[in-house]
Amino acid sequence: MSVQPSATPTAGPAAARVEVPDWGNQTSVFQTRQPAFWLLAFLLVVTGVIWLGRELELLQAAPTAWLLSIGLLALYAIPVFAAVYFLDLFEREPLSLVAAALIWGGVVSIALAGPTNTAWLQILQKTMGPQFAAEWGPALVGPAVEETLKFIGIITIWLIARSEIDDIFDGFVYGAMIGLGFTVVEDVHYFIRFAAQGGSEIGPVLYGYFIRVIAGGLYTHVLFTGIAGMGFAYYLTRLDQPRDRRLMFAIGGFALAVFAHFFWNSPMLGFLLGNDPGPINWLLYATVKGLPFFVFLVLMARLAHRRETRWFEAAVSQHIGGDALTPEDVKTLSDIRSRRRARKEMGRRKGPEGERLAGRLQSAQLSLAMMATRTGTTVDDVDRQVDIISGIRADIAKLPDVSAAVVPAAAVPAAAVPPAPAPPAWAPTHLAPPDGLQSWDQPDASRPMTLLAAGLPLVVVQRVGDWAQVRAVNGWTGWVDGRRLVATT
Repeated sequence: MSVQPSATPTAGPAAARVEVPDWGNQTSVFQTRQPAFWLLAFLLVVTGVIWLGRELELLQAAPTAWLLSIGLLALYAIPVFAAVYFLDLFEREPLSLVAAALIWGGVVSIALAGPTNTAWLQILQKTMGPQFAAEWGPALVGPAVEETLKFIGIITIWLIARSEIDDIFDGFVYGAMIGLGFTVVEDVHYFIRFAAQGGSEIGPVLYGYFIRVIAGGLYTHVLFTGIAGMGFAYYLTRLDQPRDRRLMFAIGGFALAVFAHFFWNSPMLGFLLGNDPGPINWLLYATVKGLPFFVFLVLMARLAHRRETRWFEAAVSQHIGGDALTPEDVKTLSDIRSRRRARKEMGRRKGPEGERLAGRLQSAQLSLAMMATRTGTTVDDVDRQVDIISGIRADIAKLPDVSAAVVPAAAVPAAAVPPAPAPPAWAPTHLAPPDGLQSWDQPDASRPMTLLAAGLPLVVVQRVGDWAQVRAVNGWTGWVDGRRLVATT
């Protein structure tokens, strides 16, 4: 892991010891000097042929079921991908490495797991008998084989780009993506099997989708391999801890993933399903089996986020209180929901352009943290980024408010506030067109401009050729293309 100390310590002596990962330097999967890259490429070619042949067989055997399975699983996979990827608040992983993780799970692991599981199940049948193998084989064989293959994928990603796993949450991202690729391809195989057994290509697929995705989608391979990835990342990144402790977390994370998978596949708690399980039975069964591990994962992710937040604060500490970042900005950027609320609030105040600029401001502030941790960043680079942030703030300040705040009369007691003199009447003469209206500081198209919200009431102050100087209710004035104004009468 490549780390560098914070340029300026945050408050207190403990903050002076904060080390920030090398967030600003990212690595792609195409590292041709790394043997692990060529291992990945070789395995992808070999297993890709096996995977493609298998998918073509399923498509030919049940085309409707296969296409329906792909469509339904896309409804599951896309939101899960987005949730995992965007939960990494500060340093999102390179998409090429994320794609490699998905491919490892959905192609390499699946192709190797099939024959390996079959071989071990045959051994179990011969040694323990067919009935035992049928009942306990999926729990004893599948977890050990599949979690090992997926865990090797996490190690391979790290060997290709060692600096990219710089915190516990990064291990979760790569593990979860490998698990997501695995579960999507595995579910297609299960759905086609259900269709073959049920004699129909639609009903059995929908039934399988309910059981494996709606009831159990939160608790399967994404969860299992995510836990294993966090354990491995703890070993790699917590260099402040003794090696034995880090090794214990790595082994423990993998063991917990195998156990969670074993518990999920086992016939234990089968009484919750009953003889003729319905939707409620399946939901209860999946929740009881998977929820404890899911809660554990959520708690670990929260702890990892807290650590990354401390790193972010350390990386930008010298800029807090200046033009780049306020303490409130730092608080907002530390939570994905706070970021969204801040953008929406700006949108309510300044319209769609204000919301867009608020998003640009957040991105620019996060980029400042990435620059602060990037090897080779100069003072001039940082100063330019601060100027960009200041410019975005200025653009936001120029935007007129789309509506004036109105306090209901009932909210203020009549006796508490003396009557104020009536303001001069303001009667708009024009409205901004439905698609909004660009405005300028001067009647000069080369000067900086802002966007007025659609339907914004305006008063025309004067006209100069095609230009019109307009005023909003809050006193803001600017120049617009007078030909596009919509008269109120």
